[in-house]
Amino acid sequence: MYDVAMYEVAPLAGRFLLDEGPYLAQQLLLGTLSGWTAHRLVGVNINVHGLQVCFGLAGLYAGSWLWQSLSWQPGPMVGEFSLFASLAGAIALFGFLRLIEVALAAAASSS
Repeated sequence: MYDVAMYEVAPLAGRFLLDEGPYLAQQLLLGTLSGWTAHRLVGVNINVHGLQVCFGLAGLYAGSWLWQSLSWQPGPMVGEFSLFASLAGAIALFGFLRLIEVALAAAASSS
């Protein structure tokens, strides 16, 4: 009867997850663990859902940038990311948030 040509369509989402999935999982795992650890170490009293993950991922990039700009040895690695750099970046971000928290508490108590 009729001859219908079939075209092969590559599923983009499946291929992307196979190629980039382990890399994204390493990032998310290291960011979450470093954010949670930094939150516990610094002792920030602000508890917002997702703050530890966001600061952990931001600390991953900030710490890696600082580590590379100072030409320090990376230390232990989780996948392609340095554990110390990630933790240092997250501690710096939570430390800054803790300073804001202390300043707000001092301003509230003085007035």
